[in-house]
Amino acid sequence: NKARKELKKVQDENLNFQREQCRLKDEMKILLTDHASAIQKLMHACESCRFESTLITREKDALVKKLMDTENKMEGMKKQVDSSKKDAKDANDKIKKLSEELERSQQHHQDAKDSNKLLQQKFDSICREFNQMKTDVDKKNQRYLSEISIMKKQQGQKEMKIMEKYKEEVT
Repeated sequence: NKARKELKKVQDENLNFQREQCRLKDEMKILLTDHASAIQKLMHACESCRFESTLITREKDALVKKLMDTENKMEGMKKQVDSSKKDAKDANDKIKKLSEELERSQQHHQDAKDSNKLLQQKFDSICREFNQMKTDVDKKNQRYLSEISIMKKQQGQKEMKIMEKYKEEVT
């Protein structure tokens, strides 16, 4: 009778253990879902950063080409000034206009570089967050697996002791 009570107690503990195990599994599924969602968000953010970076690079390349074209035009105009005093006034006006355009181009180029730097910082920050989140989830998963393993081992030992007691009482 005592062995049956012990067996009933162990069976109840086993049932509680199974419930706890199910709860932990459900919690792990939620964490995995949250982790997957975070990864998707980070991947989307990374793609957005990469897309913006590509656009900025294209703009920068276009501005550099425009800058080179502007500089070439200025050289041509300076030669015209040297060769002809009559065209000097027109050439000076064009140089002034091109200088302003060059200044705007350089400012736009600097703005694009600054924006690209900010995007890189955002991307680096997102990567750090992603790695931290992944580390946290991996630690939690490892802890849950360790807890489940310990619980299973303890439960198995209790069942073995009860079965041995039951065998001794029966014999």
